[in-house]
Amino acid sequence: MKNTIIYVILMKNYIERKSISCKVDRFEDQRSIIKTEDGQEISWPIKDLPSGVGVGSLVNLILTTSKNNEEEQGQLAKTILNKIFKDK
Repeated sequence: MKNTIIYVILMKNYIERKSISCKVDRFEDQRSIIKTEDGQEISWPIKDLPSGVGVGSLVNLILTTSKNNEEEQGQLAKTILNKIFKDK
């Protein structure tokens, strides 16, 4: 059987992202109310929360731009390919 290697790369090492630590405060109808550390409230659809997130869960809101996403995808692809070919 051939061994398969999976590479996990933390993208924060390549492109700067801004994030805000938050806590899911409560659910109202089909929305979750997420509170930031400074008390601001953000309304977010419950259906769009990651699985396993509920009231009291700590979450991070990550802010990025389309340009950053494109750069991250390109850098990730290059890094993975370099690592794969280096290990052969």
